[in-house]
Formats: sequence, structure tokens, C-alpha cells
Amino acid sequence: MDLQKKIDETYSTVAEQTQEKLVLSNKGSALNAVLSFYETWLQTKYNGPFSAEEGAQELEEIFKVQPWTQDDITQFSLAIENYQGKTFPTIPVVMWGRNLGLLKSNFVQTGHFISKLINIHYEQEQTKKEYVLFTQILQKKLDYLCFKNKGASVLIQGDVGDHACSGMEEGKVIINGNAQDYLCSSMINGFVQLCGHAHFRAGNNMKNGLLLIDKWANSFLAERAKGGQIIVRGDSGDYAGFRLDGASVLVKGDVMNYLGAEMKKGEILIEGNANSYIGRRMCSGTIIVRKNAGLQCGLEMSGGEISIYGNADSDMGYKMKDGIIHIFGHAGERTGHNMLAGAIHLEGTYEKSKWINCTGTVYHKEKCIKKARKRKDLL
Repeated sequence: MDLQKKIDETYSTVAEQTQEKLVLSNKGSALNAVLSFYETWLQTKYNGPFSAEEGAQELEEIFKVQPWTQDDITQFSLAIENYQGKTFPTIPVVMWGRNLGLLKSNFVQTGHFISKLINIHYEQEQTKKEYVLFTQILQKKLDYLCFKNKGASVLIQGDVGDHACSGMEEGKVIINGNAQDYLCSSMINGFVQLCGHAHFRAGNNMKNGLLLIDKWANSFLAERAKGGQIIVRGDSGDYAGFRLDGASVLVKGDVMNYLGAEMKKGEILIEGNANSYIGRRMCSGTIIVRKNAGLQCGLEMSGGEISIYGNADSDMGYKMKDGIIHIFGHAGERTGHNMLAGAIHLEGTYEKSKWINCTGTVYHKEKCIKKARKRKDLL
């Protein structure tokens, strides 16, 4: 692989150099000027996503005077190693919109800085060559790497922090490591491959593009994702596809509870098993599970379609208001219990049921075994 060869060559020639040698060998260069500006940025002035664009303007002024190359960006990713142990202002740690009362160093915001370096260079040069970043030498994971990527092709050798590839507009990013929370959050387009595993909320609010995760993804995969495709080659945690709003999700392993909960539209395919509460309160869309399902599949669902090709545990369609459930394997006891409306299609064997408070319709191999009726308590 040409890109991997470039990684090996670049790392072997540059990574072993000390910070002092790196700076001395580039005295008067754009790299040296950027490192000086970067330290100022870390202290106070430009920390953050360049929202005011003040930092970006100063970087552009540096590049007008001194040429800037892709190799400089690679060297910068190596040079910042010696900054991670320094004392810089701290910022609050916020998770799910809540301040956790913890603090982390401004250093982790370096991903904003590197993202701007790449975007400025790419928009000036429109190069098709890959940008190579090294993060495996860092003890702290950088947040916002490849933030709002404009179209560059980037290879990251090592782990990344929160919000990697968030707001990505175009391009290709390969992360040869693991990712923290919010990978590809609000991604607009492009291709991202994570060779390791992803923590919480990967693909959150994605609008388009392709996210490929080679290992497992933790809870809230593809939450509120409106478009694009998300593929996980391993397992996923609770609430995969939570409030999915149009995207396509494929998990080749197993998933935990609440698959497709409150789903609005889109498609979910699970090639392994799914635990309990599949499609809880889903409104529309399609969920397919190739193997077995836990209990209360279709809990309180009001629309959409769920297909289980293996066996299903008890209480299928519990408090179901509308929609369709297909069970191709064995259906457990109390199928249709407290079902309000909708239809359940049983293609395999099933446990005998007294249809307690069932006012929906249940079929067995196209034969209606429980007709819909009005419930007195709903009149």
C-alpha cells in the first residue's frame, strides 16, 4: 500500500528527531513560525474552532511570507509531542450537553489547529496527495482532528479524541487507531474509515457520506443520522440508530438493547443478534435482524416494519400501536400481549397465547389467527 509505505518512510526519518533538532533544522521556516504561533494560541488567544477566524488569518499571513508544504504538516504533528506536558489554560469537559465539573488542557484542542492548517493548504494547492498525521506518540488524544475537512485526503496514524471528522464537507480520512466520542458528528459528505473501535455517538447527526468502523462501536451509534451510510464490522452497544432520521446502518455483529428506538425513518440491518426492546416507539423505517431478538420487540412502536429472521423472545408487539413485525423463527410466549393495533406475522413456530388485551392482528403463515378488534378501554 503506497500510503502505508509513505507512513513508514516519513516516521522513520522524522519521528526519531528531537524537538530541538526539528526546530533548528527549520530555523526561519514556516514550520518554525507556526510552532511559535501555536504556543501563543495554546496559551490564550486563539483556542477554539477559529470561530472568529482571527487565528486562520494569521496563519494565512505566515504562509504568504514562507512556503508551507504537506511535509511541514506531518512534521508539525510530530513536533507537538513536547507541548503536551506543558501547563496551559484548561477548558470544561462537557458531555451530552452537561458540564461534568471536570477540566482538560487546551492541548487537546490542537485538532482544531491542525484541521485549519490542512484546510488552508488544501484550498490553496488543491493537492490530491495524502496528508499524514502521527498521533500514536501522544499521551493525550486530540479533539476535532479533520474538523470541517474541505476535501483533503488524510491518514491519521494513531488514536483520535472527540469530534474527529465532525462537520466534514468532503474528502477521505483513514484513522489507523481508535476514536473517542462523536466521530463524524454532523458530517456532510466524504469517506471515513476507522480501523479501530469508536466510543459513544459515532455518526451522530450525519447528513451524508460513508463511515466505516472496522471493529466495534459503543452506544448511540448513528443517533439522529439524517443520511449517508454507517457500517460497523463488529458489534454495537445500546441505542444503535436512536431517533434515526433517514440514514442507512449496517452492523455485522451483535447489538445491545433499544435498537432503532424512536426511529423516524431509514434502514437498519443487523447481521447478528439484537437484545431487547427493538424498535421501541419507532415511527417509521425498516429494521432487519438476521439472527435472534430479545424480549418486547416493537414495544410501543407506532409505525415502520421489523423483521426477525431468527427466534424472538417473549412479549412481541407489547403495547404496539401500529406497524408490522415479522418473525421467521420461533416466537416466544405472550406474543401480541397488550398489543393495541398493527400486525404481527409469524412464519415459524410460536408459543400458544391467550391474546390478553390484544386488539391487533396476528397471522401465522398467511392465516389470521387473531383478528383485530376495538378495545373498550380505548373507546
